[in-house]
Amino acid sequence: MHGRTIAQATSWHYNGRRSTTSRAAPFLLTSRQTITGNPVGSLVSGPEFLWEFLKMGLMGGQPRHCYEFDSFRLDPFKRVLLRSGTVVQLMPKAFDTLLVLVQNSGRVLDKEELMKAVWPNAIVEETNLAHNVSALRKALGEKVGDHRFIATISGQGYTFISTVRVVAYDEGSPAGTGTKALQAILAALGVRGRRLGKVTAVAVGILLLGVAGAVTYYLVIREPDPPASQRAIRSIAVLPFKALGAESDEYLGLGMADALITKLGSISEVLVRPTNAVRRYTTPGEDPIIAGQALRVDAVLDGNVQRSGERIRVTVQLVRVEDKAPLWAATFDEKFTDVFLVQDAISGAVARALALRLTGAEQQRLAKRQTENAEAFQAYSKGRFYWNKRTDDGLRKGIEQFNQAIEQDPRYALAYAGLADCYNLLNNYDILPANDCIPKARTAALKALEIDEGLAEAHTSLALVLEAYEWDQVGAEREYRRALELNHNYSTAHHWYGLYLAQMGRPDEAMRELTRAQELEPTSLIISTGVAWGFYFGRQPDRSIQHLQKTLELDGNFWPAHLVLAWAYEQKNEYKKAGEEYQRAIDNSKANTLAVAGLGHLHAEAGNRADAMKVLRELNRLSAERYISSYFTAAIYAGLRETDIAIEWLEKAYQEHSYWLISIKVNPWFDRLRSDPRFKDLEQRIGFPGSPR
Repeated sequence: MHGRTIAQATSWHYNGRRSTTSRAAPFLLTSRQTITGNPVGSLVSGPEFLWEFLKMGLMGGQPRHCYEFDSFRLDPFKRVLLRSGTVVQLMPKAFDTLLVLVQNSGRVLDKEELMKAVWPNAIVEETNLAHNVSALRKALGEKVGDHRFIATISGQGYTFISTVRVVAYDEGSPAGTGTKALQAILAALGVRGRRLGKVTAVAVGILLLGVAGAVTYYLVIREPDPPASQRAIRSIAVLPFKALGAESDEYLGLGMADALITKLGSISEVLVRPTNAVRRYTTPGEDPIIAGQALRVDAVLDGNVQRSGERIRVTVQLVRVEDKAPLWAATFDEKFTDVFLVQDAISGAVARALALRLTGAEQQRLAKRQTENAEAFQAYSKGRFYWNKRTDDGLRKGIEQFNQAIEQDPRYALAYAGLADCYNLLNNYDILPANDCIPKARTAALKALEIDEGLAEAHTSLALVLEAYEWDQVGAEREYRRALELNHNYSTAHHWYGLYLAQMGRPDEAMRELTRAQELEPTSLIISTGVAWGFYFGRQPDRSIQHLQKTLELDGNFWPAHLVLAWAYEQKNEYKKAGEEYQRAIDNSKANTLAVAGLGHLHAEAGNRADAMKVLRELNRLSAERYISSYFTAAIYAGLRETDIAIEWLEKAYQEHSYWLISIKVNPWFDRLRSDPRFKDLEQRIGFPGSPR
């Protein structure tokens, strides 16, 4: 494969059960095989043979599937090998050998096991097997030293390494007619059970075979609901690869998963869980089936990665969640600099294993590599690891790693997008003023798009810059929509676009996007909280409360959920419950500005002026230590009915380009200011649709 040593182990299933050597050639009758206890040679003279023979022909006794690999099709029923529709000549035992290998593809068959399957109840020399394998390699077009189909495992045996697809037999064989059809034919002839009475076996045989042919021609074969093994895979989760060995690298395992998610996420035919949804499944030994059930997917891609010096070894398997059946598995042993070859091989094999129909654009995106520099990829993986922590320290370390990736590869578009995301969140979480970090986010996002216009992550990063900093709401929506055109599986785009729509006063559209984001990340606490936030801005506090209670069942200490729950209770004027939730948010967030300011606004709304002023003094004190948006001070003064002072602080927030200012159109905190011309002018300048600029 590409002239490299990639030992692949591919496993397939047959009718929902693993193919074994005992079923390798189940329909090859030798002189020593029997049917229902009668030697084949004696069946011709008796009615039992006729019955059993017809059952085999009409009741599914022969294979119901064919096998496809590369340009070949192996038909066990007709006992023929086709290459692009042309028959490949094989001796009978060579065919039997190939069938055994294909039905056990990916599993190493020792020579003794293989010979017993091909020559049951017979003693043969090992040279016979070697002769068959040699003949197969020649028939399959293998060249010396380039074993694309059959690999020799030194000291053990052989394994079939090409990717195999099991396909339903659709050539109109008599397999589908079934028991009832056969019994109806016999009943019409006055035959009961296996007794032919006075009718001679030969006459009935001729007649039955003729009738069977007519039945095969006229009957429409209808299959029942396909078993799990034949149902299409519509959703998949790529779990973080588990790091093994002395040089274990947790960043590399998550980075491998993230790279594969990015590749597979561009395919419209399958839903791929985003990185944020799977990043918690990093513990070695964790059951991938349980993870797949929690993530609500049809299949899970799970693997291990081990680095030793300049070598990297990756073991990966694709497993169907419903019946735990392995669909594909492989082991790659490569130079670390060839990690991208491994990623290409895995993503391509998964697409083939799921029988996905890719458009030309999807094929290009699947084959596209964001970088050819292994060190840049490793730095990027670390950057995403830190970015996902969503902390001050994590975001700063993420910036450091993304910059290192860019130093290694100045054309690494994903690294620029990661840099933009870090700067965006430094502002969103009120760690740095917008004027200090958002211009850097814009520069990084635009650079990413200059390198790769088809990068959904970069369009999403730019959308947030346009929405919350440049007040270009039309441009922001355009970028969100473009991101989702490029990658409908990108949950962050659905999430941020949903919040954008909620803040634009479009609650129905907002809930569609937020719900879609949660479908992609059913275990995400922040997205679940975002759904509740959408209900809150849509003036549906009861639904917000109901949703948040379920969120907190997953993690009772998740402070953003307590915060939005406090907002919803405050919206219902249930001040006591709101105060309790604000306090939980403060305690669990270590006094996050949003939680502290929210409690101040609650005091103001409840008429507790002294407590509200106390919070204002606390925010003023904290502003000497860290950035505190003027938006929060404005909110408390709005609650105190100090309209002039509130608008004055909102003007300061506008000069700061405060992220939270984007919510004033729908935030109940500012309802009392909406009739003021100065507030309306501010809305116009922020560029809300319907407000002329």
